[in-house]
Amino acid sequence: MKKKIITVILFTAFVITSCSLQKQKNTETFPSSTAEPTQTVAPTPTPLSKTAKKTTKEAFGPLLNKDWWVELQNECFSKEYDSVRHDDISEWKDKKGNYTYPKGYEIDTMVGSEKPSALAAQQMPKELLDEISTEDLYRLIIKAPTDDYGWYAPWYDTYLSILLRFYIHYNFIEELMEREDAPEVVHRYYTKYSEKEVEKYSLRSRSQVNYKKRGRFQLTEGLEWFFLYKEGKEVPDYQVLGHDLVKAWYWDGTEWQMYDEIPEDD
Repeated sequence: MKKKIITVILFTAFVITSCSLQKQKNTETFPSSTAEPTQTVAPTPTPLSKTAKKTTKEAFGPLLNKDWWVELQNECFSKEYDSVRHDDISEWKDKKGNYTYPKGYEIDTMVGSEKPSALAAQQMPKELLDEISTEDLYRLIIKAPTDDYGWYAPWYDTYLSILLRFYIHYNFIEELMEREDAPEVVHRYYTKYSEKEVEKYSLRSRSQVNYKKRGRFQLTEGLEWFFLYKEGKEVPDYQVLGHDLVKAWYWDGTEWQMYDEIPEDD
């Protein structure tokens, strides 16, 4: 009889202990819904590598405000400014059929976005851009009638900043930079400059020389370096190109954010 009692007591204790352990296990496996959720910190994206192939817009990165740029372009080609634009393609050719500029046309590089009426007068008609070859387009841009500064932009110290301004303000610069054969054309003309001219006119030089000649050269060298960077090729001077301006930002999936510290290159 005593053995039966002891056996019952031991069995009861075993059952109680097992239930307690199972309850504890269930509690650990399924936490209360009121518990604080675990916060997952997403890794910070790395900037686009300078050795990666990029589109034109990726090369500009966060420097290009797409909404503002599209709005400006739309305003320049609105009906409001039909009378100031040179939309007649016949005005862009001489009697021999060579491309030229309409009478009274001038590029005023000092004009900012606050004067869309003036910028509208400096655009090229879409019909012209549709038919002109890349080489003719480059040659036409380089010999554009300009103000005293020409394509020289002394208020900017990187090629990305210079090119961004022109890309946003002039539809023909945008057209040139988006063409697949533009790197080949620009490179051919860039290599025609002598070492002495490169040293004298480059953005890396601070010498005071003819603004128009320097502007034409810097536009060409800026495009040459930009296309190298766009293709993931080595650039002579990433700082002068403005690579650090792009590298300092990253896209978080919603908007552009700036790194606390510029990350190292791969």
